[in-house]
Amino acid sequence: MKSIIILGAGIMQLRAIQTAKDLGFYVIAADKDKESVSFEYVDLKLTIDTKDTKPLTNFELNNKA
Repeated sequence: MKSIIILGAGIMQLRAIQTAKDLGFYVIAADKDKESVSFEYVDLKLTIDTKDTKPLTNFELNNKA
């Protein structure tokens, strides 16, 4: 299954998340706010500040298929 990481899980990312889901992607979203509104629509939630590139890069490198 193809996956996508979307940076941010606020209201502005909701349409992108829904489109990715409609296209059959496994959707991963990263946002520092654990209560972000779009988190309820994703397959995997990452509570990571999107400005903090080290944990994002480490996640991506450790989860390559």
